[in-house]
Amino acid sequence: MRLTSSLLSLFTLSLLTASSAFAAEGWFSQRRGEYDNLLKSKYSLPYHKGSYILPVVYNWSPNEKLYNEFKAIEPENAHNAYYEKIEAEFQVSFLLPVYREIAKSNWDLFFGYTHHAWWQLYNDEWSRPFRETNYTPEIFARHMDKQPSKILGLEFSAFDFGYMHNSNGQIKLLSRSWDRLIARTFVDASFVSMIVTGWYRLPKNQRTDQNHDIYKYMGYGDVEFIKVIGKHSFNVSTQIGSEKFGGTVRYSYPWKDGFRWLVSFDGGYGRSLIEYNESVQRFGIGIALENFLDNGPADFSDENTDIIRRKKRQEKNLENN
Repeated sequence: MRLTSSLLSLFTLSLLTASSAFAAEGWFSQRRGEYDNLLKSKYSLPYHKGSYILPVVYNWSPNEKLYNEFKAIEPENAHNAYYEKIEAEFQVSFLLPVYREIAKSNWDLFFGYTHHAWWQLYNDEWSRPFRETNYTPEIFARHMDKQPSKILGLEFSAFDFGYMHNSNGQIKLLSRSWDRLIARTFVDASFVSMIVTGWYRLPKNQRTDQNHDIYKYMGYGDVEFIKVIGKHSFNVSTQIGSEKFGGTVRYSYPWKDGFRWLVSFDGGYGRSLIEYNESVQRFGIGIALENFLDNGPADFSDENTDIIRRKKRQEKNLENN
């Protein structure tokens, strides 16, 4: 845990003290035009919480005891680890606009979905199982003005209010789920951008609640810090109000059109539903889908971003045709 908190603190401090490339105008407000174009496109799924694949993830201390129930089903194979140290991980996350400009206002209705899976890809003894999958559908209303609201030197670009379900699709002792009302805002400071989410857990029957103490480990919300310096994209996230610490640090760099190299460190509590009350430390490398928040602002490195390069190539091709 000391290693986890130290790494997260170091990365957060680095992001907060790095030179700002967008002090004059908020990061989210600079991306507003690209965001609107994505919502108008018929052939794209707008970015929500990031999509990526990590073919190799190393876990320092797998919690094998969680899967004793599975191992009991096949006693002849019980001597083999169900939860090996090396596995794969991927996430698919997207938004679907359900209703734009409700009653001709600045409110839009969205459906969001995030599919996060941990795959024992290299565990041949147990037929390469999907060890854990977390399903997170959301329905929420988003308010976004043409100009962000400014409060105490901070720019608030958008506000979300809605409902979120989160479960792992398991049964009996391995089942984990909770339902929440959420409020989310997108905030720009002069040195970093943030996505801050707060939630209230809806009451559940205690007899069927396998994670009644989840607040202790996953808190009452989370905050995600975003910092882009040229082609380099940094992301740090952690819980708000939890008794136990947990967080994620990610770094990405352009690879080719639409894709970025991704390095990820995941540590502490609340990193997945099955292990919400267990401490983990994972390190992974892979590839992420590029999104409009990954690219440098126009006054800093616009000419070097992948999106701009693609636009220029498309314009050139149209001219040649």
